[in-house]
Formats: sequence, C-alpha cells, structure tokens
Amino acid sequence: MLAFVPFTTSAQGTLDVTVDWTFASNDIDVFLERGDCNCALALLDGCQDLAGSDSATAKPERLTVPNLSAAGYTLVVGNAGPGGESASYELGLTR
Repeated sequence: MLAFVPFTTSAQGTLDVTVDWTFASNDIDVFLERGDCNCALALLDGCQDLAGSDSATAKPERLTVPNLSAAGYTLVVGNAGPGGESASYELGLTR
C-alpha cells in the first residue's frame, strides 16, 4: 500500500521527514519525489526520485534532505507489511 502526500516549500532549506506507525512488525518506507507523483505514475516508474529511507527495522522512519529548493514535492509512504497499518508524518523545513 502506498500513500502520496503532495506539498510545496516556499524557501530553500533542509527538509526533515518523520513517519511513525502503530505496529513495529510492519516495514514502512519513505520516499521523496520531485513534483507531482501518484499511483499511476509510480507504477509506470514516472516519478522523479530525490531521496528515500527504506530501513526494514527503523521505527520511526526518518529522512533528511539538505539544500532542497523551493518547489513542489510528493512524500510517498509505503507499507511493505506484513499487516495493515495507520501512520502519521511530520515535515519540517529549516532555512
């Protein structure tokens, strides 16, 4: 299962992403895409990957991207299972 969260930054800076979820048995991965990304584009490998964090054991999953330009992006959160899940995310931009 994938979740797509579009957002825009208004200034250049360091982006910090934290994603947390309920069950430690699930493997949650986090990716940052340039511009708009959705399920159809992802299936066609049409998203522009910028960074990712795909540890099988980290909880929460964290991602830091320095010198990120002011622009539109999509946070992609994936659940590789083994079970269903709910998650929360936090985005912070430091200039």
